[in-house]
Amino acid sequence: GHVEKLEGDIGRHNDEIRGLKDANGQQVGATGDRDGRACGVSSLELSWRPPTKNSDRIERYKLMIATGTGVVKDVYQGRETRFRITGLKSNTEYILCVKAIYDDGSFLWSESKAYRTLT
Repeated sequence: GHVEKLEGDIGRHNDEIRGLKDANGQQVGATGDRDGRACGVSSLELSWRPPTKNSDRIERYKLMIATGTGVVKDVYQGRETRFRITGLKSNTEYILCVKAIYDDGSFLWSESKAYRTLT
């Protein structure tokens, strides 16, 4: 399968990210949407650079994925700065965003990246 690579920086703010956080209030459970994973769906390898400020105090990263329909899911939580997302549906636009969470509970968002899978 084809693996696409995306890179991003943490610590930039824009309206899209605020929108993503608002949508996060209506988070779906892990049951989600399971159809379509068998037919030519690609995986996406995402890597991100830690913020320059206080990067030694980062406790974990959280990777969020949103679809155009406003469904937001956490797909990864941990200390790595890369993650491979699998099971993406074809011909769907996804918006990806990483949150760096510090040991005092504060956090920073990455810029959001839009990615469209092919049919």
